Formats: sequence, structure tokens, C-alpha cells
Amino acid sequence: MDENHYTTQEWNIDKIRADFKDAIEAAKKYKLQLFCGEWGVYEPVDRELAYKWTRDMLTVFKENNIAWTTWCYDADFGFWNQQKHTFKDKGLVDLLMQNE
Repeated sequence: MDENHYTTQEWNIDKIRADFKDAIEAAKKYKLQLFCGEWGVYEPVDRELAYKWTRDMLTVFKENNIAWTTWCYDADFGFWNQQKHTFKDKGLVDLLMQNE
């Protein structure tokens, strides 16, 4: 695979749906619950792009009844500053919570 594979493609909702297609079809065929663990956006990514991608992921999860969890609540993909006991990214928390 090309080393620029992940940085040269547009990762929109259609790409996400395509990436999940095989797993969704297998889950339907065998009547299985899908679970997507450890997903998220690296902290230095532009927040508007990160929020758009997060919304797209949550939409695909909801459309296909995919259970999910994000990578972590602290560190490079997180939304919480454990040392300061405050949000690093309240916008991300709001996005994640409105999908419930």
C-alpha cells in the first residue's frame, strides 16, 4: 500500500461506508452485532475536519447499529485533560453525546 494512502484520500461518509461494507454485510448475514472500538481523530487535526469526520463515523454507526467506543478520554486522541480536570475538546464531547 502506498505510504500516502491515508493522507491523499478524502475520508468522507461515502469512503467510511465503503470501508465498513464487508463487515456490515457479514454481520447481517450471520445476525451478529458489530462493535467498532478504538477510533478517533488525532488531536493536532483541524477541529472542523475532525468534527466532520466524527459526525460521518457516528452516522454510519447509527445507520448500521454498530456499537462503538473511542480510543481514549485523555492523551493524543482524547477530550479530557486529566491533570487539569477539565475538557480539552468540549466540542468533541458534545458530538459524541448527541448521538446517544
